[in-house]
Amino acid sequence: MNYESVNDEIEGHYSNSDIDIIDNPNDILTTKGALLSAMGYWTSNNLNNLADNGSNDSHVNAITAVINLYTESYAQRREHFETTSDTFNVSECNN
Repeated sequence: MNYESVNDEIEGHYSNSDIDIIDNPNDILTTKGALLSAMGYWTSNNLNNLADNGSNDSHVNAITAVINLYTESYAQRREHFETTSDTFNVSECNN
């Protein structure tokens, strides 16, 4: 299901991309395919709505719960968010 909805997003937004993760699963292994797949996953799960709520812990946890629902890398994702927040100077937002 995830691959189909992500592929639909890629086709809907970037129809000329030549990326098709259903018919060509190895497309996701290319830089272009990985980036478009990540963006497709983000939009197919309406993560912008969650991200627009802010960057405090509860907002980040809400996004992480969607992205990492079936993985064991929650702690790592939180650590990476903290690192990138510091790197990109993201201030805490509480919308």
